[in-house]
Amino acid sequence: MPTLAIKVLLDQVASYLAAQGIGTVGTNLFKGTMPDSPVKCISITASGGPRVKGDALHRPRIQISVRDISYPVGLVTTQSVFDALDHKVVILGTLHGRFRPEGEPGMFTRDVNERFVFPLNFSTVINPV
Repeated sequence: MPTLAIKVLLDQVASYLAAQGIGTVGTNLFKGTMPDSPVKCISITASGGPRVKGDALHRPRIQISVRDISYPVGLVTTQSVFDALDHKVVILGTLHGRFRPEGEPGMFTRDVNERFVFPLNFSTVINPV
């Protein structure tokens, strides 16, 4: 999948999550990075994926990370993201995509400021329309 298509995927996943009431793009929902502020935010990044030569379908992986100062609140937001994408086939503007989680919500790390970060990894199958 060319770089531009990855950008399109990140844009369209962010728009989809915003339409589900999960964040506001550019305010607390970011693509490609997780800024230092706001403290409570969500980031969507591309993380590689297999490519089958000659196959029209693309299989990029994405990681969606939720950060919060509160473990329970962060976990609820993470579960909302998970539920919005879990094994769903969705139309993302110009892409049709299927999302398969690579784990359950719950695992977390802490950033350098001791804030909770909940990563979710999804394998996707994307059919550009």
